Amino acid sequence: YLHAQRKRWSTYLSHNTTFSFDTKDLEVKNLVRRGIPPELRGHLWPLLCGSERTKNAMGKGYYGRMVSKAQNDSAALVKEQIEKDLARTFPDHQGFEAGDSQAMLRRVLEAFAMHNPDVGYCQSMNFICAVLLLFMEEEDA
Repeated sequence: YLHAQRKRWSTYLSHNTTFSFDTKDLEVKNLVRRGIPPELRGHLWPLLCGSERTKNAMGKGYYGRMVSKAQNDSAALVKEQIEKDLARTFPDHQGFEAGDSQAMLRRVLEAFAMHNPDVGYCQSMNFICAVLLLFMEEEDA
């Protein structure tokens, strides 16, 4: 099944080099409903949800600015909540036991809290972000 999906996506992407998600594009809807192969998820998820457009609109270096702002911000409550949840995030997954992965997760969550202060940080955002980090670069997550 996965091999067939890879082939379908490969065919679609080879004919649609300027891919952008259009809710009226039935072919994309059908492809998504059947599943996105793991190796394409990091590339396609940002395009499908519109975060690639948002990232481009914010300008180069926006994520870095949000990380710096978070490091200098004194929003102790948000940071405290994030720290509590870091150790709870996929504790048995080798990618999130400690070290660099948890540091990346912390930076992304704190940067998001700076980007969207009305939301800040909510419990379970750590799991969503951790899954994104398994498939894409830190800045894209």
